[in-house]
Amino acid sequence: MFAIQLARRAGYKVIATASPSSFDLVKSYGAHQVVSYRDQDAALVEIKKLTNGGVSAGLDCVGGQKNITFAVNAFGPKGGKLSTTLMGSKSKRKDVELSPLMVFTVLGKVRPDIMPS
Repeated sequence: MFAIQLARRAGYKVIATASPSSFDLVKSYGAHQVVSYRDQDAALVEIKKLTNGGVSAGLDCVGGQKNITFAVNAFGPKGGKLSTTLMGSKSKRKDVELSPLMVFTVLGKVRPDIMPS
């Protein structure tokens, strides 16, 4: 939820993946679009449709090689940068750079009421 808010504040178009039961929650934190991760092939098609060919930047908050591969496959033909919480991950695409990221919170509170429209 923090990442969605930060990306929106930075001016990015935010497309998140979540289970369908969480779509409204994820949108309430600022995601422009939410795609179900349950069928990864269908999710990739939908993400590429929403982005006119694929993303150029991403953040993986779950980790695991399967999720990293999914995220890398969502990138467009120009590649880009994927920040991930899993250290030592590998990208099968040379044009998608993986960058490890670690985030700490103090109070653990997210403020959806301060999101821009």
